[in-house]
Amino acid sequence: MLYRLAILFWVLILIAACGSPDPVADLMRNRWQLIEINGQPPLTGQQSITIIFTTSDRLSGFSGCNTYGGSYRLDGATIAISDLITTFIACSDPIGAQEIAFHQALQAATHYEVNAGVLSLVDDQGAVVLRFQAV
Repeated sequence: MLYRLAILFWVLILIAACGSPDPVADLMRNRWQLIEINGQPPLTGQQSITIIFTTSDRLSGFSGCNTYGGSYRLDGATIAISDLITTFIACSDPIGAQEIAFHQALQAATHYEVNAGVLSLVDDQGAVVLRFQAV
């Protein structure tokens, strides 16, 4: 009887471990496409706005007119995005204005959450500034 209880215990532990979501792994496993910026759907351009996080604490993507890169640091659910660099292709408004707002929102993010294939970046006031869908 004790043997069966021990096996049942380990099976339950394994099931719980396999079913536990790992937001850090999800963050880096996916390419993310912007679905919301400051509570609004993004303007559609020729190419979707994206972000990719790498295991080496670097990020990159496309922000509407330009490609960009930068650094990020994680500590639990806290995120700090910094050192953004971008190409300098001029684009007209409203896409150009959205690109500036996107970069500002990235740098304002202080927390992140990954839930059901959606990445939310949240500022220090608790507002979701950017929302992405895994693609």
